[in-house]
Amino acid sequence: MKAPRQPKLIIPTLNAEANCVSVFTDAAWRAADGATGCGWIFKDSTRHSTQHGSKCFDNTAYALTGEALAIRLALSHALSLGYTRVCVFSDCQVLVRAICSKSSPVELYGLVCDIELLSSLFDYCTLSFISRSLNSEADLLVKSALCNAALTT
Repeated sequence: MKAPRQPKLIIPTLNAEANCVSVFTDAAWRAADGATGCGWIFKDSTRHSTQHGSKCFDNTAYALTGEALAIRLALSHALSLGYTRVCVFSDCQVLVRAICSKSSPVELYGLVCDIELLSSLFDYCTLSFISRSLNSEADLLVKSALCNAALTT
């Protein structure tokens, strides 16, 4: 059996590599009830949105969990679309550092393992921190998803 490749998780700049799909992820957490909205936006090399998705979860214990869920969902969606080269961007510096340093908080261990496994399935995959101001589209997407979830419950 072939050993899995190590994930290529680095902290580069906002510039994506050539032939990479840029994946912008974000999450919004409501402390009152633990609801979390997760979202992701895929952009091509010209920065035009090509796909997006969102999902809400109930009873999430930490905001950081939502951010990890968003990355995991985005990677899974990218694989299902057949993307082989992705540059993932998150405005959660704590999570990006935890994943890249391989020293995640105990409560995120399973999610981080999932992210590492999913990232190893791509030919090329990076994970980068970006400022919140550069992630406004994903932020709007998750806040909308969280509001819509509140309206349907």
